[in-house]
Amino acid sequence: MNKKHESLDTYLERLELEAANELQEFVELSPSYYSTDHLLDLRRQWLGEMQLFRQMQKMNLIIGGCAPIWLGVGVLFATLDMQILTVVSFCLFSVFLFTFLVASFIVKKKFKSRGYLEYIGELLNDELHLRGIRVQRFDYKKNGY
Repeated sequence: MNKKHESLDTYLERLELEAANELQEFVELSPSYYSTDHLLDLRRQWLGEMQLFRQMQKMNLIIGGCAPIWLGVGVLFATLDMQILTVVSFCLFSVFLFTFLVASFIVKKKFKSRGYLEYIGELLNDELHLRGIRVQRFDYKKNGY
């Protein structure tokens, strides 16, 4: 058997990529391993992740909402015997639906879920509270706080 061994550089790059998600690492390890400054940095990173998640979800919902509109427009054009506009509308429906599905997959892959992100935030806030540091709770319904 002739197995190809990956080079040390490739191996180190792969390890770096796997360790790049500090928030995931925080969930897997005990919060007591982190200094207070590092926890505050992680919280800032988490706030950025929450904002990015909200923006991506909002954009994805807009894209997903446009798909049925194009379907309806296509049906309308079909009933009016406008073949070119019917084809264009159904193509746009397909593009918006495909984009919505791909974006949903990407958001799920990157963030897992809103509940998971909120869980990380609660872990961070609880640990900071135990250390005597008061931080505002993140309110998802408002624009952060």
